[in-house]
Order: sequence, then C-alpha cells, then structure tokens
Amino acid sequence: VTGLSYTEIRDKYNPIIDPFQAIEDAPEIVESETPKKITFNFDDCTPSALAALDVPEIQWLVRDLLPAEGTALLVGAPKSGKSYFVLNILKHVYAGTPFLNRETVGIGFKTIYLSFEDNVRRAKNRTQEMDITTPNFKYVHAEKIRALKPKGATNAGLVKAIIERQRPDILIIDTFGKYISDTAVNVDSYRDINAVVDPLSALSEKYKCLIICVHHTRKTAPKESVNPDNYEMANGSQALLGCFDAILLLQRVEKQYSVINGQGKDLFMARAIGLQTEKTLFKLADGKHPLIGKHDIETSGVFGDLGDPETTKKKGKKATGDNSNLAIVRGM
Repeated sequence: VTGLSYTEIRDKYNPIIDPFQAIEDAPEIVESETPKKITFNFDDCTPSALAALDVPEIQWLVRDLLPAEGTALLVGAPKSGKSYFVLNILKHVYAGTPFLNRETVGIGFKTIYLSFEDNVRRAKNRTQEMDITTPNFKYVHAEKIRALKPKGATNAGLVKAIIERQRPDILIIDTFGKYISDTAVNVDSYRDINAVVDPLSALSEKYKCLIICVHHTRKTAPKESVNPDNYEMANGSQALLGCFDAILLLQRVEKQYSVINGQGKDLFMARAIGLQTEKTLFKLADGKHPLIGKHDIETSGVFGDLGDPETTKKKGKKATGDNSNLAIVRGM
C-alpha cells in the first residue's frame, strides 16, 4: 500500500481500532518514489504572528475546575466518592446551577457514562439518588457494555466507536483501570500509558468533547498524611500526570469531609477546595474542615460564600459571584 501511514492503514483495515495492535500486523508500508518536499517556514510562529491569531478562550464545564473539552483524570482512593463527585458535577451542569460556587455550562450536553464496574441495580440506584432525569444523560452499566462489545473487540475500540457514532459532549470512563484491563498494559510504563491516553486525546480533539477517566490511587492515606498536592498517589506511571489535560485529586479526610485539588496544561488552582458531603451530595465545606490550618484550602468560611446571594445577604455582604482569584489559568 503506497503512500499510506500506519494509522491510515489501521483505520482502513480495522473499523473498530485496537490501539495495541502490533505494528508488524499492518500491511507493509512502501515509501513513495517521489517524496513530497518539505519547506520549513516558521514565520507564522513568531511572537507577533502568534499574538495576531484569533484563538478561542478556554471553555469550562465547571469554571476554573474542569474544561469543557480535552481529557481529565479524576484520582481517588476506592470508596472516596469519585463516581458521585462526577455525578454531582453533571447534576449541576444539567440544572444550570453553580457547583462549588463555580459557574457551569452544558445544560443541553449529551453525556455517556461508561461504568465498567456497576451492575444494573447500582446504575438504577445512582441515577435515582442523584435525580438526574434528562434523556441527554446515558448511564451505561457493565452488563450493557459487555453486550455492546463484538467478539474480539477491546474497550478502547468500543469507546472509539461510541464517540464516532454517538458524538457525546462528555464521555466518562469509570474506572480507568477496568478500561485497560483487557489489554497487556503496565500502568507503571510511560510508554504503555501514552499508548492508552494518546488515542483518547486524539478523539477528544477531533470530536471536541470532554473525556473524563476515573482512576484509583495507589493506597488510601490516613487523614494525618493527606496532602492535597500529592498527585503522585495516582496508581501508575508519571505519564498519567503528563498525558491528561487536567488532573483532579480527591481525598477523603473524614467521613463528612474531603478535599480536591487540580492541575493541568491550562489550569493551576491556587488552593485546594474543602468539600463537605451530605449523603451523596458534595458542597463547599464550612469553616470546620479538619485541614484548615494544615493546608491552604478554600472553604465557605474562607471566601464568605461568594456567589450565594442568600448566605451573603444574611452576612451583610454583597454577592459578587466572582471567584476569579481561586485559580490561575494558563494560556493555551
């Protein structure tokens, strides 16, 4: 096959792509006898040329916390509330209400939640608990996922086919470990992790969607050693921290209190966010959060409930809703 790259050959001969397909299995690539001459011209890369570009601003699903496009990794210990945290985000997105005092967008977004671990009962219970009723939200449980996969297909191939055919605005993979479990991936291998995440990044870029992967930490740390900046707790290679556009680290401190921090290619949060839970719901923590005084965290007591008109009215403060000081956003 003359003039085709390996990717083009792979796409042509394998409709549901397995990103781990050995390159040796592809048809032989024959170099063109008349290769195209490449001219290196970097005049459009000067500071003045770049400054003149009309580049769109970052679009946020949750302002200063989660972008509306790209790839994101939510990391947390088992039973720390990772799945419910994602569902809390979606609940506010579909209601058009702020989450943790941050504006949300995406009321009409189409979301597909791939739960590789939940059975039908848990899928029913979780959606009812969170009271998400919009038909734009699809919670696909593990039994449905198994039924969708053709014989010999991989989870990666299934995700690619779903994104190409369903075109969701948001796709959630829960959990990342279960997603890669059908392939020989070493989570401590930089090369293997790149091979997994790169196709997801390409899909996100091509179809302008957000892909969120839910992932486990290496171990559960006692509250005395909770560190909101310890992103290395993610189970796997440092590649995880470099490949995703945004990393969110969720840690439970006590039964009622948690903390979340984030960093990424276009986001650096100035401080972690103290969380308080009521059953399955997350909200900005009060001033009694156990990490106050130990770490620089945001709570309702620190920022005076910005953006909550009722609370600020009682305290005699003007509700501005301006949380622009909570994060430093890096340019694209």
